[in-house]
Amino acid sequence: MEVHRTALITLSIAFEFAGICLTIYAILSSSWQIVDLDNSMHEHGLWLDCILQNKNRNFTFSEFTRCYYKFDFDRNYGNFDPEYLASAEVGRHRFFGWHKAVIIILCISLCTGIFSILNGVLNLVVLCIGLCLPRLSELCSLAFTLMFAVTVLLTTIFSCASEIVFYWFASKPQNKFIGNIDKIEQKFGFAFYLQLLASLMNLLALILSLVAAGRVYYQWKHRRRSSAQRIYLRY
Repeated sequence: MEVHRTALITLSIAFEFAGICLTIYAILSSSWQIVDLDNSMHEHGLWLDCILQNKNRNFTFSEFTRCYYKFDFDRNYGNFDPEYLASAEVGRHRFFGWHKAVIIILCISLCTGIFSILNGVLNLVVLCIGLCLPRLSELCSLAFTLMFAVTVLLTTIFSCASEIVFYWFASKPQNKFIGNIDKIEQKFGFAFYLQLLASLMNLLALILSLVAAGRVYYQWKHRRRSSAQRIYLRY
């Protein structure tokens, strides 16, 4: 039983760690939305936008990484040429409230994910070394395992919520299409699907942690019932 529980928690920690790494990469990436224009490809991220110039010929990395921050764009918005501001694509570089909301939700997901990993490691220490009194070992292990499952649940909820919020706003016509006459559709980029994979990793970690918590609870309840029966038979 202890070996199975240790394996479940270890695998859950591994999936949770993978989810955290994928989320960090997704936050830093600019490819949440991509759009192909005449001679360039634009990547629109949560806080960073990049442009690939002359995409039809060989290019160097420096030609691709013409990137700028959304918050810098908003700060200097009033200083741009009016003709440039009137272009259809320029609105995609604004730092909108829903971008900030997704970043905040993802950061909360990272915090709960890191806390869940620390909690899981502490759970393994309790299982392998035993930090609780012998009489309270089962109850102590149950408390740590349930706390681990709850933190993984919170991580999964916030991770999925970030995807839902981004998908909802990115699918709106004013955010999905560029241009008034010849509408060009923005597609979901690599970072969006990477975060979707991170949510899947968190979900797998949640399932394993719930199975581990269920096994601990069943074992604790079984021993408690056996102890009560022994006391009853004694008297």
